[in-house]
Amino acid sequence: MLYINIIINIIISFENIHVSKEFSYYNIIKSFSFITLTFKKRNNASDLNFNRNIVLKYINNKPGCTVAQIANKTGINRETVRYHLYKLGTTKKIEFRKKGKYLAVLPNKFVFEGNADFFIFSDIDRIILLGIAQEPGITNKELSLKLNLNKSTLNYYLNKFSYNKFIVSTKKGKSKKYFLCENFSF
Repeated sequence: MLYINIIINIIISFENIHVSKEFSYYNIIKSFSFITLTFKKRNNASDLNFNRNIVLKYINNKPGCTVAQIANKTGINRETVRYHLYKLGTTKKIEFRKKGKYLAVLPNKFVFEGNADFFIFSDIDRIILLGIAQEPGITNKELSLKLNLNKSTLNYYLNKFSYNKFIVSTKKGKSKKYFLCENFSF
């Protein structure tokens, strides 16, 4: 682009000079073909961005963190964090998972390895998981009666835990029995 701008500026400056008809724009461009500019393309722009590296390092150390947590702990402006998360997401270095009204940020291809403190935000989360831990193989109906929760509300949380691989379910007849994953601890 800069090369073209230089040529256009040269052509405009030559238009002010009266030249013969033989001397066309093509000859002008041809005569200035020795002017070339080269730019080195960066292989990976995120490797050269200091703030993006800080955000990525924080996400790798604290998977499941939110935008607010990243901004508070790193001291980077929240909108700047969102921009870098967008860039990291487009390069597939991170992934997002919804947890309630929050958006959890995880390293790409994150595998759950035990401690789920970063996913559990509310007391209801803890109560439901504790109920499953106390009675492995409990059904949705039994759990809703035990915890005095609506079945649809409980089903929402059970689906969320199942998606995040905190619990597994086995179907027995019409009902599902819920168990904590083997590598789960909280």
